[in-house]
Amino acid sequence: MKHLSVITHGERGFHWTAPNGYTLSVQYGLGNYCERRNLGGSFATEPKDANDIESKDFEMAILYPNGGFVPLEDYESVLGWMPTWALPRIMQSMGYFHNGTMTEGCVYLDGFRNTIKRIRAEEEKMSKLSTLPLDK
Repeated sequence: MKHLSVITHGERGFHWTAPNGYTLSVQYGLGNYCERRNLGGSFATEPKDANDIESKDFEMAILYPNGGFVPLEDYESVLGWMPTWALPRIMQSMGYFHNGTMTEGCVYLDGFRNTIKRIRAEEEKMSKLSTLPLDK
């Protein structure tokens, strides 16, 4: 049975549940693995209004439909400093996840890990290009 896609919002990010039941956690507040991680202040001083929080990257995790974290990269279940431009690609890739628990060697999990590797490589390449001097 297919689930409906659902989004829920928290103080430092959101959760999106795909139609297959997997949930993507996207966090970008103080203490999360993103550009806002060490901005000073505390969770008590973090703005409560989502309109006051902005980040160029985010921390992510994916949860199985029955709970528990999916091992994503080198057996890590939480990935940090993911570029915001990659969010649609990550969400689309989650649509291919199998409706059961994915284990090591699962083609869907391996494919997702390759997507993450490509995102990281593209981000590194763009970062290097942005440091080149502009031609006059």
